[in-house]
Amino acid sequence: MFIGVNLVQVNPGREADFEEGFRQRAGLVERMPGFLAFEIWRPVDGREYVVMTRWRSRQDHDAWIRSPEFMVAHGRAASGIVAGARVQFYEVIESVTTEAQAEPR
Repeated sequence: MFIGVNLVQVNPGREADFEEGFRQRAGLVERMPGFLAFEIWRPVDGREYVVMTRWRSRQDHDAWIRSPEFMVAHGRAASGIVAGARVQFYEVIESVTTEAQAEPR
């Protein structure tokens, strides 16, 4: 399994705008082959959000990055919301879950 993590610094006072942007997103990543999961984590302390995508393989992730759908999904960024961002990638070496996991909304 392959994980893409975007660490996004949001400008103070723009948190609601950032979150609303994801609520209104096109939803294109879910249709991509190899896509497994998408989560946005709100910081408890600080202002760095985490945007995590989980993929079957790096090849599936890279196909998303090169796709026209990616350009559409990322083409409507609003100025003044994001102060900076960086991307990190991981390969999962072990994962433990339960069937009773609740999905936050």
